[in-house]
Amino acid sequence: MTQNGDKKNESSSVGMCALRLDPPKNFDFEPKNWPMWNENFERFRSASGLSAQPQQQLIDTLIYVMGFKANSIAKSFTYEAGKTSSDKYDDVKGKFDSHFLPHKNVIHERYLFCTRSQKQNESAEEFITSLYKLAETCEFKSMTGATIKDEMIRDRIVVGVADG
Repeated sequence: MTQNGDKKNESSSVGMCALRLDPPKNFDFEPKNWPMWNENFERFRSASGLSAQPQQQLIDTLIYVMGFKANSIAKSFTYEAGKTSSDKYDDVKGKFDSHFLPHKNVIHERYLFCTRSQKQNESAEEFITSLYKLAETCEFKSMTGATIKDEMIRDRIVVGVADG
């Protein structure tokens, strides 16, 4: 309050808090762990405000947070016109995706999906969850109305559910 009893117009930080987020732990360089680590880093990038920073700072932070080996891997990437670096975060992250994510054989993935049946002592919920997970790697494209992915999952449930 001021001396004459009026409330002072104060800038308050109520509702606003300074939040300091620690980055994810260094990546362990196991390809199977890349999708989860990458998702965690993307959440950190968004929540920390890092997304609003210049592209080079995003690239440097990604490589730094990944850990020591990331720098050597990044130096091995080639970009258009034979360049050995990029000033675009999405380009660099895409190269890491290509490096760590195995190339999938869609025919094999669809075989696994199409031959999946409910196992003995497996609940219907577990079976259906498994079908959804398998369908993610099958690259089923959409068609009119429902997606072919939904249609294929429905068909596998009908064919693959155990009687009883």
